[in-house]
Amino acid sequence: MSDEPITLDPIDLKSAEQFPGLVVRKDLLRRVRSAYSVPMFVIEFLLGRYCASTDPQVIEEGLAFVRETLRSKYVKPDERELVKARIKQQATYEVIDKVKVRLVETHDKYWAELANINLDYVNIEDSEIRRHERLLQGGVWAEVTLRYDDSYVFKNQNRPFFIERLRSSSA
Repeated sequence: MSDEPITLDPIDLKSAEQFPGLVVRKDLLRRVRSAYSVPMFVIEFLLGRYCASTDPQVIEEGLAFVRETLRSKYVKPDERELVKARIKQQATYEVIDKVKVRLVETHDKYWAELANINLDYVNIEDSEIRRHERLLQGGVWAEVTLRYDDSYVFKNQNRPFFIERLRSSSA
């Protein structure tokens, strides 16, 4: 795909001005999508956050940041166990993953599940669920900071993974 700069017409410029952070250039989406097997809306979310500008310098810096974010935080299926080990070794670790939550009545507790890492029974605060109700409605893709605490035992089961912070486009 060509990296030639695109000339924005007056409508493009007006859209970017009126809807900051919401206008995603499809040429940028195609450039990033071809390199990562990430759902398109995850890339759109990151591009909207870091490349929502008409300034070519800002866009290039944003693209570099988006690529680095995807490279370092998106968990590929063959890297699951490596990422779990890094969470344990580093105490906290950031990932991009689909997070969904369920209430387990017998535990009187909410548990989160992270799809790509294949973790369930991840501790999550009730306040995060109130902030992101869509977690209970099939889940959301989010940037998640995970924490590892091997001393946490729940009903005689070690449940060491905790969601420390969650950022999604639905907040």
